[in-house]
Parts: sequence; C-alpha cells; structure tokens
Amino acid sequence: MNKYEGLLLFHAKPLLGLGEKVEGIGYLTRGLIFVKHYIAGVTDRRLVMVQIAPGLFGLNAIYEDLLDLPFKSMESLRIRGFLRSKNITIELNSDETCRYTLNALSRIVPTQQDFYYKLKENYQHFQSRA
Repeated sequence: MNKYEGLLLFHAKPLLGLGEKVEGIGYLTRGLIFVKHYIAGVTDRRLVMVQIAPGLFGLNAIYEDLLDLPFKSMESLRIRGFLRSKNITIELNSDETCRYTLNALSRIVPTQQDFYYKLKENYQHFQSRA
C-alpha cells in the first residue's frame, strides 16, 4: 500500500459500517481546466473519495476533502472506455451529474486495475438487492 492508498483508508474508516471494507482503490480526476484529483475506494455500499492536492511537480498526498457517495444516492452509473482510460458518469437522485476519469496507466495507485470492475459489480449487486 502506498501513501495515497493509506490516505484513503485512514479518512474512509469513520464512514464505513460494520463489516464494510474497501475492495478496490483507484485514482480519479474530475474537470477539464480546474482539475480535481481523488483517490477513490469502492465498498459493497458506497464510493468514497479523498480529494488530494495538486502540486507543482505532480500530486501531493495531502488531504483536501472527503466525498461519500452511497449507492442508494445514485440513480445510475455508467462506465465507458476510450483507449486506455475509463469515463465514469454518476447520476444522483438529486439530479446532479458527476463525471470522473480513471486512467488505467496511473502510477498513483498501482493496484487500481480492478477498481472499475469492483465499482460496476458492487453497484449492480446493490441495485439487484434493492
């Protein structure tokens, strides 16, 4: 586990319920001009994201904010691939749309290859139970 993954697990811990654990971790970005950077974790109930600070020479493992997106707050989740990146679009019940990009070649979170599979699988499983 690297410092970015450790940062997510440290800040996500208070949100997680009994028996809930982070099953996949990825590096997401949001926006085009003013890009926000997140280390995201997926559980069987939610997507939790720690926003990290951009630095002059790359990213800093510095906590900026915490976002919690429970699956019950999501109207839909779509994941599309283009070349080596994945675009994740989340429609919330509040009519808000969130768009993120997951770079499959990211060195920020080396173990992220399973992230979008886990996100898709856990979200679909949650929807089928509901």
